[in-house]
Amino acid sequence: MRVERKVRRQLHLFEYIVFEITLKQNYLL
Repeated sequence: MRVERKVRRQLHLFEYIVFEITLKQNYLL
């Protein structure tokens, strides 16, 4: 079990969420 892998996955999830939010904001504008 490597912590690095877990952190990387969470970071990727965070980037995906931010991407979704910005995409929805662009739709609203």
